[in-house]
Amino acid sequence: MLYNIFSNFGNIKKIIFIRRQAAALIEYETVEYATKAKDYLNNIVFMGKPLRIYYSFHPIINLKNKKSGKDSSEEIFLGAPKTFRFKKTKLLSMNPPSSTLHVSNLPKEICSEEIMRNAFAPFGRIEAIQFKFMDNNRNMCLIRMASMEESLNAMAHLHDLDLGGRPMQISFTKSKI
Repeated sequence: MLYNIFSNFGNIKKIIFIRRQAAALIEYETVEYATKAKDYLNNIVFMGKPLRIYYSFHPIINLKNKKSGKDSSEEIFLGAPKTFRFKKTKLLSMNPPSSTLHVSNLPKEICSEEIMRNAFAPFGRIEAIQFKFMDNNRNMCLIRMASMEESLNAMAHLHDLDLGGRPMQISFTKSKI
């Protein structure tokens, strides 16, 4: 879930989620990505509590002392170029969190208000949906949730979820509905 939110601000190399402390270490590909994430997400309310983001004293996350994933108190994610949202050949905009989400990579068959409402409604109240149909069958929609916290929750749970045979790509947008 953290990956789905934090990857909006840059490519993530590693995440260690420490359950007992409700904390995470996130290593980005560049310092600029980490700075954007801190600037945009610090003090944003997520799951009822404000996110507190600090820079680490360590420039990289060292996994050599970690057990082979058997420790249930920690969850480890290792990023790779195939998991990166930001690629040199594809320009993506980095927008601050908002209550409006940009949902893309949608096949035309699932571009209905009913299907999108069913997918997003468990995460909050949907105020508006607007579709945009493309010639290449890579359609998109904008979904405005009632609050920024609800949009974060929807993104955390739904980004990369297979809907209609394709993974939904969800990001923040400055667009208005």
